[in-house]
Amino acid sequence: RNIEVGGSASGILGSAVIKGQATEVIDVGHFLPMAFAEWFTRKEMKPSMHSQSVLLVDDSAFFRNMLAPVLKAAGYRVRT
Repeated sequence: RNIEVGGSASGILGSAVIKGQATEVIDVGHFLPMAFAEWFTRKEMKPSMHSQSVLLVDDSAFFRNMLAPVLKAAGYRVRT
């Protein structure tokens, strides 16, 4: 794998070649506050019967394992 850090766009850390495919590496910390304005200020929420559910589909176990807890902490019921 060849990883080059130094993305020029906001929220992009750089690029990597993974299994022969050019892939942008994003900064999840940059995008979380955009999706969840109170990301750093509110306490963890417990899923309830009225919470919205999300189906998280990705062929990468790494990304599923990284995003599922984030969505659960935001109060969503998550199925992977």
